[in-house]
Amino acid sequence: MDKIDLTSINLVSLDTRLANLLRTGEKPNFNEVKSRVIEFAKEVTNRLTSKEIELIDDFFREKKFTPEIIDAKIFHPKLKENPAIKWILKSGFSHS
Repeated sequence: MDKIDLTSINLVSLDTRLANLLRTGEKPNFNEVKSRVIEFAKEVTNRLTSKEIELIDDFFREKKFTPEIIDAKIFHPKLKENPAIKWILKSGFSHS
């Protein structure tokens, strides 16, 4: 799995509807939100097993989705039929 520079998260524009949802009379501290998201993402990605990384890499690089390499029991049996997954695999969508 490619290393992702999580500090570049500010390059993604925040949807104004989401920003409006976050507002509670005062402007949210987006630097604090960004920092917390980066820490959370690091915690999640650091816990991935080698099989989970392989699944993610195969999904984006090889356009293969093989959840059974992890444990087929933890995924819904019809997950491979999900329209979003099929679209990503067919469209050539890339996460980079």
